[in-house]
Amino acid sequence: MTKPSWLTDPPRDGDDPTGMRALLGGLPEPGPMPDDLVARIQASLAAEQQARTGAQQGVW
Repeated sequence: MTKPSWLTDPPRDGDDPTGMRALLGGLPEPGPMPDDLVARIQASLAAEQQARTGAQQGVW
């Protein structure tokens, strides 16, 4: 299966009617994510995965 063109082709300048691409493109690079935020996201994802696994085991 081939990827859709919007994933592989760069957007044309006229494809941004809101101007958001230019606005966001002018922002500085954000730098690395803080370690405590990474840990909180990972913990949330692990808890969600555990909840889904437990729910699936309970159903079957």
